[in-house]
Amino acid sequence: MQQEFSIGAKMKTEPQVKSISVEEWYKLSASGTEIPVTLKLNGESMRPLIRKQRDAVTVVRVCRELKRGDVVLFLRKDGAYVVHRIWKIKGESIVTAGDNCVECDAPVSASDIRGIVIKAERNGKIINLDSAVSRAFGILWQMTRPLRSVWLKIKKCGAGILKRMRGIK
Repeated sequence: MQQEFSIGAKMKTEPQVKSISVEEWYKLSASGTEIPVTLKLNGESMRPLIRKQRDAVTVVRVCRELKRGDVVLFLRKDGAYVVHRIWKIKGESIVTAGDNCVECDAPVSASDIRGIVIKAERNGKIINLDSAVSRAFGILWQMTRPLRSVWLKIKKCGAGILKRMRGIK
């Protein structure tokens, strides 16, 4: 929806911004109304790609086949909305995982997917997330999950050793 206003003899168009819930947006998009929604996320699960309350993501309704590596907005069984990357698709069952998570989420149904994240904005720069390159990068990053799990254990162990060493002094 756009609102027109005039300055002198020229007409300018400015997008009208309205706050609505994700569920209201989903109902509008499901009815065929094409309205992208921009969100700032509350969690850390998509770091380093998306930073909590700093980077904005733009979500559009699902209008194509979902692919491994897509970043999607979905409704979890507990009623929470989550933005994570698709790790595996098997029929109607979709397994997702946050880029900063070492474990995959419980599978969700394709009908729980509310939209596809097409871009992220960081410091005024646009990061296109709806491309083969972006999906491939995301898949490669997800493949490092076992290594990140080991790294976190080493880091935690190292922190414990340092703490004990400092206590010895």
